[in-house]
Amino acid sequence: MALPEPQVAVPSGDAREGARVFKEKCRQCHTIHKGGGIKQGPPLWGFFGKECGRTGFAYSEANKNSGIVWTEKHLWEYLLDPRAYMPGTKMVMPGVRPETERADLIAYLREAAAREPETATVSDSLQLEHGRTPSTSSGSEASA
Repeated sequence: MALPEPQVAVPSGDAREGARVFKEKCRQCHTIHKGGGIKQGPPLWGFFGKECGRTGFAYSEANKNSGIVWTEKHLWEYLLDPRAYMPGTKMVMPGVRPETERADLIAYLREAAAREPETATVSDSLQLEHGRTPSTSSGSEASA
């Protein structure tokens, strides 16, 4: 049975701060750039609007059978406590409890997912992870 979309208001977040949260809590297991490989978790580039548990990764039965199409509302609740929201998921991260961090992370994931496939690059994603936006970055900035 499909999990219904939560009736929650997802606050606006700061994508630059979300890049920091991603680096601290997600990057060890996930990639975010176009063509990113599989790590312990699936690549996250372009997952908004996609069905949870799609092919290309060894998802748990819980993910495959959730019926979720990833939206900010589902992600808001999932990121709070993945194992409580989707019992049986393989996600090992305990959750992102602070609302500001969750909102920032969702803003970052949304921004990364919004990049056109032809223009999204590893460089763009790395710049976001270092708190810079690709449109305003210059080659003179020191790398973090």
